Amino acid sequence: MRIVSKKDDEIIVLAVPSEEVKKGDYLLIEDPNVKREMVVQVYDETYIDSNNFLEDIIRDEVIKSSTPSIENDPLEIGTLSYMLMDLRFLKCKIRGSFENGTFVPSSNWLPSRASSKIKAITANELYSKVYGKTDLDIVIGQTLDNQPYSISLHNLDGQLNIITGRKESGKSHLSKLLVSKLAENGA
Repeated sequence: MRIVSKKDDEIIVLAVPSEEVKKGDYLLIEDPNVKREMVVQVYDETYIDSNNFLEDIIRDEVIKSSTPSIENDPLEIGTLSYMLMDLRFLKCKIRGSFENGTFVPSSNWLPSRASSKIKAITANELYSKVYGKTDLDIVIGQTLDNQPYSISLHNLDGQLNIITGRKESGKSHLSKLLVSKLAENGA
């Protein structure tokens, strides 16, 4: 994956088809030059728009529908062409950055296009990287990749906490779960 562009709080990342990234996933952009990391979240993905790719797709469909299937591609040029057609732009929102090991919910720097390394990070990995403590975690659901999602009771600060959501989305269940776990842990 490579950074293509940045505008305001959005970053566009180029991804090849073999990199399994989907909407909602988090990416960690590590820039070794400044020793910082940026957290972005994928909110959309699109193909690269190019007239050449469109012409190739139309040509392939016309050829496939008009002649019997005979494929002889000893140099595997077709495979490379198909891979180029399937390149994706990942549209990402900047969620924050790690500066000196501390998470900051904003970012005032621009990662290097040339030397930055981009990798997918699960919600649980991100959570433990941000909050650290995991001794009073309670599981409150599952992530999109069926991993248990938990929060730490350390993060409930004893002040007003508001749970919002749509009708029938589990607000009451979550509040009962939180209260019972707080009581179990002597809060």
